[in-house]
Amino acid sequence: MTEFNEQAASRICSHMNDDHAISVYGMVLANRSSPNEKGEVKDTKMTSITMNECTLSYVLCNKESSDLKTTAVKFDPPPQTVPEVRRRLIEIHHKVLAPNPYWLVTDPLSLAIIIISICLAYGTYAFGGKEGLSTAITNVQLVQNLITTIFGSADTFATLVVFFWKFTVIVHLLEASYVIYHSIKTLKLRLRSSLLWFYMVLCVGYPVA
Repeated sequence: MTEFNEQAASRICSHMNDDHAISVYGMVLANRSSPNEKGEVKDTKMTSITMNECTLSYVLCNKESSDLKTTAVKFDPPPQTVPEVRRRLIEIHHKVLAPNPYWLVTDPLSLAIIIISICLAYGTYAFGGKEGLSTAITNVQLVQNLITTIFGSADTFATLVVFFWKFTVIVHLLEASYVIYHSIKTLKLRLRSSLLWFYMVLCVGYPVA
């Protein structure tokens, strides 16, 4: 096994902190010193690296305090050469920045956005458009009374439903296109991860994590 000298280790840490800060941030989130930590993670840094592990520091901020913490990412199995360390860091980069589709239902805001989007889509297409939705509301007196009280008329409500559905589709598509561009060009993620990020942002409008 080839050991790092101090200069090589310092160079790798500087390179990760300067050019791959998002990877270091993802490594911290995936390897916090305590999985039950609550608060915002800031100022993530790779402070040292050996053939066995790399050490990361971060500041955990909450309402009461800001605490400096450290955590370690172990290389299993340990790499045998310095170039292999680089390959291992690339593997970790892809792992910690890969999206998890379960986040769409475990994150309350994402789940709420999905439910609202489904309701907008149903209101737009299930009744044949704005006129059909307005007619369907008018045919149910209790629903018509409720909608009229809140929105003024069934036509106004139907217009808003169709408008916000189209607005949601356009905005989410633009945001998803922006995310997949940077996933491929900036973060250099694999195609599968980039496409999955595109799909998730298309669903909720932001990169949920």
